[in-house]
Amino acid sequence: MKRVSIYNSYVKDNPKKRETIEQELRKHGFQTTKKGEFVIIIGGDGTFLSGVKKKIEKDPVFVVMNAGNLGFYSEFHVDDIEKVIEVIKNKDYYIEEHPMYEVHFHGKNGVHVEYFINEVVITEAEDLAIHMVLEVDGQVLFRVPADNMIISGMGGSTGYNVNAGGPISFCPNVYNVAITNPIMNKAFPFRVYPAVIPNDSELKVYPSTLKQRSYKVVCDSREIKDIEYKYITIKKHEKPIKILRTNGYSRINHIHERLLNFSSSKN
Repeated sequence: MKRVSIYNSYVKDNPKKRETIEQELRKHGFQTTKKGEFVIIIGGDGTFLSGVKKKIEKDPVFVVMNAGNLGFYSEFHVDDIEKVIEVIKNKDYYIEEHPMYEVHFHGKNGVHVEYFINEVVITEAEDLAIHMVLEVDGQVLFRVPADNMIISGMGGSTGYNVNAGGPISFCPNVYNVAITNPIMNKAFPFRVYPAVIPNDSELKVYPSTLKQRSYKVVCDSREIKDIEYKYITIKKHEKPIKILRTNGYSRINHIHERLLNFSSSKN
């Protein structure tokens, strides 16, 4: 008997959708439990991000059912429970693995750890450009004054990253780094380019000695507050996120339909 957990947002009629899904699962012989080998996510991408961070330690397979807007992570609609049941019963799927990342905040009181899936944003805290340094495995890559530095995974590449001029990623094994509003002047005459970095590297970000202005760190749209730190390091979490995909799934088609399909736009 397959054990299935359900994690949902409470907007719209999602709690009622959850009841319907639970009934269908039980009717087809599934057990609904808090410790399922499959976790059905009902909501948008924000619900997915929240659900993963709460359930990842149990190492389940996530089934993402979109009840939000675009739903970049979801393959199924919230009303597709019969299709989901058929796919699981027939084992007509494969597992897509996404990395999750750790952000270590290093300060005088030790190390505090947070997590992100989409992106971490290092940004100004006083409406002034911050002079950031990015090291990759102990070697300096960037030293630049700018408003923001965005470091995203593949899933987060379609968000803040692409709006900042970074690439849409189809590779799960890289960091995508983009800089917004870099300053170019006599002291910093060089253009700063987006970068793609293998995610088995360890990244380190800190303010340069030129102007050590305060900065803040935002992980998946949540600002990390009330922590004293001098610098942060970023590395891949030991457990990947497992997402159920049907054998006909294509990330290229998925991104095209949700982000790049302008054929139906009116002139």
